[in-house]
Amino acid sequence: MKILICAFFFLLLISCSAPEIKTENLFQKVGDLSFIEGKPQYLASPYVAAGDRVYIIGHQDGSFPDLGWHIAGEMGGIWIIPLNLWMDLLPV
Repeated sequence: MKILICAFFFLLLISCSAPEIKTENLFQKVGDLSFIEGKPQYLASPYVAAGDRVYIIGHQDGSFPDLGWHIAGEMGGIWIIPLNLWMDLLPV
């Protein structure tokens, strides 16, 4: 009976080995993709990425400057209506 229990635990032990995981980061995956080289003079130009539930208003350099005219300086950021996530997450 002890041999059967030992054999069971031995089989359990060797079956619990972790599979080998191939790691590859995002830059390695997209490194071979074709792209369009942007012009430096466009980094300060605004952009909008709009969807059904969220939209982003900012500059092409990744910043969210004070944009807007009907509510002065309050339009830049990441919006999930009625919240502006970028402005709401900034420390006061």
